[in-house]
Amino acid sequence: MSRWQSRSGLTISAVMTLVCVAALGVTPAQAAKDQTSQRITVFASNPILGLIDSNEPGSSEGDIRTLSLTLSNVNGKKIGTANIIQTLVRAQVGNNVALKSWVLDLRGGTISGQGITKFTDMMDPLDRPIEGTDYVAVVGGTGKYRGISGEADVIIRPGFKSKWIISYTK
Repeated sequence: MSRWQSRSGLTISAVMTLVCVAALGVTPAQAAKDQTSQRITVFASNPILGLIDSNEPGSSEGDIRTLSLTLSNVNGKKIGTANIIQTLVRAQVGNNVALKSWVLDLRGGTISGQGITKFTDMMDPLDRPIEGTDYVAVVGGTGKYRGISGEADVIIRPGFKSKWIISYTK
């Protein structure tokens, strides 16, 4: 390839890029900048717990644990609900692993997430996750949260209470 051919190729590429930027009105750097990072902190309380023991008594694969919680802001004002479904995927004595799916129903839309939670005995209604914080992927939303992605740190507190720190981009 001659120098002229590679320079003309570069020139054509530069011109095409300028035409695309002019047509769209947005540079790649601006598009990345338009994705704003946001954070929501909510507090969960007032649990309603459900247990579905699908096989033999005690924890076994396929067992389901549901949890419905009231969500409040830092001032204690109710702002929505959390509905969680945990399905046991590995039942080992003292180390139950569950797939956790949740939906936060907030004013203006919903936020959904998915992750893994470990229990000592998931079918024990008093058992809490082994680790002090669950790290969960934010996988989508509706309404004003449509198109979001990110992560949530769910800090486990006594009495089936928790603090949710949701960091996302839109």
